[in-house]
Amino acid sequence: MDIRVLTFAEAKQPIFQEKKGENGGYMQYGDRNDYPNYLVDLFNKSAKHNAIIKSKVHCITGNGWKGSEVSQTFIDKVNRIESLDDITRKVSLDTELFGGYYLEVIWSQTGQLAELWHIDYTKIRTNKDNTQFWYKDDWKDQKEKIIIYPAFNPTIEGKTKQILYVKEYRPNIGIYSLPTYFGALNYIESDIEISKHVLGNAQTGFSPSKLITLPNGDPSADEKNVIEKIFTKRFTGSDGKKFMLAFVNDASRKPIVDDLGASDITKEDFAKVDSLIQTNIFSGHQITTPSIFGIAEAGKLGTRTEMRDVYEIFKNTYVNSKQMHLEAVF
Repeated sequence: MDIRVLTFAEAKQPIFQEKKGENGGYMQYGDRNDYPNYLVDLFNKSAKHNAIIKSKVHCITGNGWKGSEVSQTFIDKVNRIESLDDITRKVSLDTELFGGYYLEVIWSQTGQLAELWHIDYTKIRTNKDNTQFWYKDDWKDQKEKIIIYPAFNPTIEGKTKQILYVKEYRPNIGIYSLPTYFGALNYIESDIEISKHVLGNAQTGFSPSKLITLPNGDPSADEKNVIEKIFTKRFTGSDGKKFMLAFVNDASRKPIVDDLGASDITKEDFAKVDSLIQTNIFSGHQITTPSIFGIAEAGKLGTRTEMRDVYEIFKNTYVNSKQMHLEAVF
C-alpha cells in the first residue's frame, strides 16, 4: 500500500522589521518590505476589523472641518480637486490602519503653500531619520523607477515638493509607525482563517482528516502525482482539508472514504473560538461596546440612553485626542 499525507503549512505572519533597503538609503518596511500591504490585506478580509476601522474613521472625521471665513478657503480646497475634509478622511484611515500617514506638500514659486495631497501609505519608504522619502507605485516591481522626495521643511529656499510624515509615537519604534491594534494581529488573522474554514465546509461538505482509499490498481509515480494534485486543488488550502490518499491493488473494492477524526473547529466549539477572537480584536482596538461600531452581540443591545453614554465615553477617551492631533497638524 502506498500512502501519501497532505497537511496544512505552518501559519506564518510577516515580521515587522526595519532594515536597510537593497538599493541603500531607504529602510525596508518589514522583512519583505511589504508590511503595509499585509495590514491592508487584513483590513480588506476581516469583517470585524474592517467594521471597527471604518467606524473609528467616521467618528473622528464627523461632519468635517469648521473655521473662520479666512480658513474656509483652505478647508474648501487644499488641492485642485479635493477639500480638507476629503484629505482628512484619507489620513484618518491611514492613521487607524498604519499608525501614521503621508502628505505631499507642493509649494508655489514664491514660497507659498500651493497644494496638499494625500499619498498612499503603502507606496512610501523612508531613511532612518525620516529626512528623505522614496516613492514607488509597486515595490515588487524591480524595473519601476524610484522618485525621491525631501522631508517637509518650510524654511528651505527654492523648495517645490516635500513630504510630511506624521506618525503616532510608540516606544523603541523610530522609523516606521505601527497601528494601535498591533497586539491583536494574531486574532485578526484567525478571524480571516475561520471564515475560510466555514466557507470550505459550506462549499465542499467535506470533513477534514480523511483517509481516501483508491482500489483500482497501483498507478505509476507520475499518475499518483496527478491524482494527488487533483485532490489537493479540490480539498486543501485555507478553505480546504487535511487528508490521506491510499492506493491499493484490489479492483473488487470501491473507493472508500474513512473519517479519521473530527474537524479542528467543530460546531460545538466554533462559537467559543469566534467569541475568543472577537473579544481580543475588540481589546486590540480599545473597544468595550462593539454595538456602537455596528457589531451586534447577542443579548447585549442597550437602550438609547446607554448607547449615547457609551459613545460619549468613547469620544472622550479616543476620538477627542485623535481630532486634536489632526487639528494641530493642519
